[in-house]
Amino acid sequence: MKAFYQAISAGADTAEKATNALTAANKLAIGGVTDTQTAIDGLTSVMNAYNGKAGSFTDISDSMFIAMRAGKTTIAELSSSIGDLAPIASQAGASFDGVMSATAALTKGGVSTSTAMTGLKGVLASVIKPSSEAEKMAESLGLQFDAAALKSKGLSGFLEDLKDKTGGSTEKMAMLFGGVEALTPVLALTGAAS
Repeated sequence: MKAFYQAISAGADTAEKATNALTAANKLAIGGVTDTQTAIDGLTSVMNAYNGKAGSFTDISDSMFIAMRAGKTTIAELSSSIGDLAPIASQAGASFDGVMSATAALTKGGVSTSTAMTGLKGVLASVIKPSSEAEKMAESLGLQFDAAALKSKGLSGFLEDLKDKTGGSTEKMAMLFGGVEALTPVLALTGAAS
């Protein structure tokens, strides 16, 4: 009953939407070995942050489950961390599936879920509001380094273009992303974790 109330209070504004959310959360909780309340928290955080553009509750649940299976993370970890990343990911135009794929790749490489999501948040923030140094570097590389590029190419396409234009140079990527928080996941996602 608490999970149903949580679904309603988090924006599932009709009985049908709340029931759909609860059904997806129950399946995710069973498959992800967690409780329904934890699962519903993650699902509603994503649904609200993406304003329904991440798909249905079932689509979101499936993406989280695949990330759990492909990476080294849990549904509880994903649910507790996604609320910090989903709003900026949505605004930057990064698909939820792309975010979950990147999270899975980073956790598979040994990065904790919360660190992976914090790092991805830093990557997206660097792209949305690049420093003047990053803008100059991107221009010299012929790299479109903005939210429009991220939206049009998707996160993996954007990272692939980044890798190609920088030649995989750590120094050039450091100029584009600055701090360690964003640089670490970018190097991993354009290197071994790609």
